[in-house]
Amino acid sequence: MDWFSHGFAGVLVASSGFEKHYGPWCIPICVAASFIPDLDNLAILLGRPRYYRVHRQFSHSVPVALVLALAAAFAFSFFFPGIPLWALSLMCIFSVGFHLFLDWCTTFGTALLLPFSSRRFSLDLVGNNDYFLAGWMGIAGVAALVFRGIAQPAAIVGFAVVAVYLLVRFSIRGTLLSIERMVRGGNVWVFPSMTSALSWRIFSRDRRGYELREVSLVRGRVKRARWFPFPTRHRKWVRRAASLREARLVISRARLPYARVVETVGGEVVLWQDLLFFWRREWGFFTAYAQFSKDGTLISHGFGIPRIIRTYRH
Repeated sequence: MDWFSHGFAGVLVASSGFEKHYGPWCIPICVAASFIPDLDNLAILLGRPRYYRVHRQFSHSVPVALVLALAAAFAFSFFFPGIPLWALSLMCIFSVGFHLFLDWCTTFGTALLLPFSSRRFSLDLVGNNDYFLAGWMGIAGVAALVFRGIAQPAAIVGFAVVAVYLLVRFSIRGTLLSIERMVRGGNVWVFPSMTSALSWRIFSRDRRGYELREVSLVRGRVKRARWFPFPTRHRKWVRRAASLREARLVISRARLPYARVVETVGGEVVLWQDLLFFWRREWGFFTAYAQFSKDGTLISHGFGIPRIIRTYRH
């Protein structure tokens, strides 16, 4: 989830009752605590391989996040001695916990059980940036900040609308997934659209490749469809690229790993990508490439989409 939503989530947590009893300093405390799990974003400064390894990993797991929340509460107690330590602990736990819940609802998911399990959990209810959810939390948060007399009711209403919205999307996704599995079998995935809150993306896979259809709930029909065939004629290059460090990281994190073979001036480029981020700017970010010459020599490899690419072929 985006930082805007997490920030106003902290405002709602503080306004739900803590600020009424312990003063206005509860708001910056909860907002700061709500950003604690996203400290792993700083790993991008150490390079993309490090970022791939740590993003939504340990800092987003329930055991580690609980420890971080209690540590933050202990640190806040030195700056706000008038607020009991148990109240600070509850504020930090609720703020961090709501952060994990929002990230759990996204398609990217989070490793909630590290270090006991490396599995990534995702409810696939909203994209990483859901504009309705962010907008509503912003409205409720601003109302709680501006109209102090109704701060607590505004926060409660804000949480209630978020809960109803997610429950509605949970039922819609479950219905679409049941219908598609009855029609197409087991290899079906339903994700929220990256472009509209009123559309869903349905992926299906067979031995030939992936099919992507974006379904509009308003129009009741498929808005657009696209076919992603597997590069069966270039298996040797695909397998060699998959053995490289960058590709292994992308494949291990990808929900729908997919290889493209790209024809260039001097040979071939293999792109390992995650179809989940198709039609988004993250399409290039979550990509590992390997460039080969015509005689099969590995020229270069790394992250992103290299400039040398001219035309695509499968």
